[in-house]
Amino acid sequence: MVDEKNMLKKIAGLEEQILQAEARLHSFMDGLPFVAWVKDREGRFVYVNEKYLDFIGKKDVKELIGKTDHDIFPKAEADKYKAEEEQVIQTKEILSYNVRYEDEDLWYTTIKMPVVDARGNVIGTAGIHRDITERVVNRSKYEFESNLLQSLLDNIPDKIYFKDTRSRFIRVNKAKALEVGYENPDDLIGKTDADFISPEETKPRLEDEQRIFQTGEPLINKIERVINSKGEERWVSTTKCPIRDKNGKITGLVGISRDITETKRALIELEREKEFLQLLMDHIQHTIYYKDEECRFIKISKAQAKMLGLEKPEDAIGKTDFDFFNKEHAIAAYNDEKEIMRTGIPVIDKVEKLIDGEGNVKWVSATKFPIRDKITGRVIGTVGMSVDITEKMLYEEKLREAKEKAEESDRLKTAFLSNMSHEIRTPMNGIIGFSNLLRDPNLTEEERNEFLNHIQSCGNQLLSLIDDIIDVSKIESGQVKIQIAETHINEVFNDLVKISQGIKETEGKGHLQVISKPSLPDDRAVIYTDPFRFRQLLTNLIGNAIKFTNEGSVEFGYHLLETGYLKFYVKDTGIGIPKDKQDIIFERFGQVMDSNNISTLTMTRKGTGLGLAISANMVRFLGGDIWVESEVGKGSTFYFTLPYKPVSEYPSKDQISLSSLTVAGRKILLAEKEDALFTYFKELTKDLNLKILWVKDGMDAVYSARINPDVEMVLIDSKMSGMSGFEAAAEIKKIKPELPVIMQLSYSSTNQKEKCFQAGCDGCYAKPLLIQELYEIFKTWLLKEKK
Repeated sequence: MVDEKNMLKKIAGLEEQILQAEARLHSFMDGLPFVAWVKDREGRFVYVNEKYLDFIGKKDVKELIGKTDHDIFPKAEADKYKAEEEQVIQTKEILSYNVRYEDEDLWYTTIKMPVVDARGNVIGTAGIHRDITERVVNRSKYEFESNLLQSLLDNIPDKIYFKDTRSRFIRVNKAKALEVGYENPDDLIGKTDADFISPEETKPRLEDEQRIFQTGEPLINKIERVINSKGEERWVSTTKCPIRDKNGKITGLVGISRDITETKRALIELEREKEFLQLLMDHIQHTIYYKDEECRFIKISKAQAKMLGLEKPEDAIGKTDFDFFNKEHAIAAYNDEKEIMRTGIPVIDKVEKLIDGEGNVKWVSATKFPIRDKITGRVIGTVGMSVDITEKMLYEEKLREAKEKAEESDRLKTAFLSNMSHEIRTPMNGIIGFSNLLRDPNLTEEERNEFLNHIQSCGNQLLSLIDDIIDVSKIESGQVKIQIAETHINEVFNDLVKISQGIKETEGKGHLQVISKPSLPDDRAVIYTDPFRFRQLLTNLIGNAIKFTNEGSVEFGYHLLETGYLKFYVKDTGIGIPKDKQDIIFERFGQVMDSNNISTLTMTRKGTGLGLAISANMVRFLGGDIWVESEVGKGSTFYFTLPYKPVSEYPSKDQISLSSLTVAGRKILLAEKEDALFTYFKELTKDLNLKILWVKDGMDAVYSARINPDVEMVLIDSKMSGMSGFEAAAEIKKIKPELPVIMQLSYSSTNQKEKCFQAGCDGCYAKPLLIQELYEIFKTWLLKEKK
């Protein structure tokens, strides 16, 4: 009885435990957020939770306990469930699948599992039916977005990749895979750069990535050199950024590498072009500049910088023409450039006058073009180039002057020949006429002598005319020879007083006074010049004064000037010369003509009108100048200067021998505008066998010095056409600082000498050049030892 009671008590305890377990199971299953059920081996429901009741539309669990699916669902559906549960019982494996309810567009997942006892025997099945619509939708979205991302990644030419914190690839696009020789991007997963490239290339990349992981700072647009799977060198611009989780912790990085090989090559080519352009701008002689829309300099050439007076081209950046040129030029240039930018039409070969940084007047041929934006085509500035045409303009000016001078000379020659015809016929008619009268046998002795005197006078007049014409011919052909020798001025003056008496008698003006006024004692009035030409010069001027003076006097004399020159004068009280005619009387074939081209000075006076032209040339040959001061009706004063070179300051000519100088074959550049002085120099040096390069223009002197490397010395006159001797000497010294340049001065004043040496000359001398001076010049500079 006791055992039975104990047994009943245990059974009661077990039943209580079972009830409690069932209660806990019911409570657990009812608390589940999804449908759940339990069946026995025959498929009868043992338990269902409330969610199951709601799912199939039942209210009481009693309606289901002990029943099967065939009691609830259509046969086909129930057979399906029965077959699934038999599979679970037989295999003892969990069965899981998803179900879509299309009418409501819902997704459920069904899981069925075996229920076993303590011995492991299958005693039934349990199942759950869970709504996974949201998860399916989210997964679908994720898969779509993932596929979309992968599609984008695989079609982007840039290399894109994701790495973990150990620099292992966790995702890459196709471009990145192909770069390292893989078709499938998934083949790179788990690998690092070290699996594809050399350690030398890997190291800096790993260092960059570790820095990103440690600092969180991205790497932006780093230029890297890579070798692709084909062995080709490529250049990429790489950006790497950290990836963070929701807590901000860095979990990896994303990298983008853009192939910039073509850009890099274009940049290299652009850099080469820039270097070439810079080389061109640094060495081309033309000025080149670029300006922005506001006409500010962006870039200029070295030649442009020099022209602007700048040390460096960079000093012009941001400035305008108003900072360098006068207002008039700057405004004109500004308006040109604004018009170019407005219309897009270039300016071609526009001639402009400007003043450079050194104050020199320059003429340039300017060409300006618009600069356009390659993308929009909009004009964004101008580029200009200027060619220095100063020499061309000066040459053209010389041509114009020469043409005008030739035309004037032709006109004067025509007038001169017309007048000469008259001048020749007049004495010839006199000779012929009086010769015929002498045939009369009834002439008295007095009449015969008178006719003979007239014939002699006409003959002398004709002879004087012929002499003048011959002198003019020699001057024009450069055949006048200057013979420098000791000249005693006061002795010449004494002779001229006597000569003037004869001239007065010939002209029938014995009543005129001729006055001589020397100003130096005889011992100081001895100079080096050409005595014959000196005498001829004064004779012409005195004779001219007597011819055109009816009453009063003729006075001649000289004074010593502080400039080192002697100033001679011939003063008369004659008819005078109009102001507007005073410039032409010294010209060859130039006379004071009336409206009918008849000489007003020779109509009533004997003479050819050539004397002054001859005198002017003689003065220039001897190194001086000549001019006139006159007033009509009151008389004229003719002045001329000659260098005062006292004999006492120079060694005797006999002591000097140019032939002792060994200079044969040496080339010198002689810049001398007067043909006669060149002839004189050539005659002076004829025994030396020098090579003489002769030019008559300052610009030609500079050009010849530049293009003739074998020129060893330059002799240049201070008064040159086109460019003065001082300017030409300075330019030559800029080109060839070591080349000796000797200046020939019109007069040897302190100011002239200072100007000479400021131009960079090595020496100077006053006209005319003496053999003694030439000896010293050659000895000092042409035979100077070369270092």
